[in-house]
This record gives sequence, structure tokens and C-alpha cells, in this order.
Amino acid sequence: MNPLQRMAFLVLILLSSIFLAQWWLSTGMSESIWTWINVRIEDGQNPGLASDIELLATLAGALCISATGAMLIRRLCVRICNKADDSIR
Repeated sequence: MNPLQRMAFLVLILLSSIFLAQWWLSTGMSESIWTWINVRIEDGQNPGLASDIELLATLAGALCISATGAMLIRRLCVRICNKADDSIR
């Protein structure tokens, strides 16, 4: 993989991570999880900490999902290109 392809790969991962994180944080499930975390940390006395924990967990999850998806898509594209090359020969 040349440097330009690596940069495109990383940009794809980062953009999809941002999209997934924004989507998740706008859902009702996100609010439910924030409430669950907030109740368990200092009996709801520190909502800022609960927000930080939820944000970090969301970003880590979105990055993992995006990186896995991008790697699977790249592998699929390489396999398709290799089959196309074999059929030309």
C-alpha cells in the first residue's frame, strides 16, 4: 500500500468514525446509557463524568467499528481486483 492509499484509508476510517459517533450520540439509547452510567457513578452527583465516559466509549467503539469495516472492505476490494486480473490472463 503506497502512502496515498494509506492516507485515504485513514481518512475513510476517521470520517466514518465521526459519522457513527454523531449518529449514536443523537439516539435515545445514548441518553439511556448516560442515565445508567450517571446513576452508578456517585449516585448521580457527577453528570459531567458520566458524559465523558459515554463520549470516550462512543469514540472508541466507533473507531473500532470503522477500522474493522474499512479493513474488511479493503480486503474484499483486493480480492475482487485479483480475480479480475486472473480472468484477464
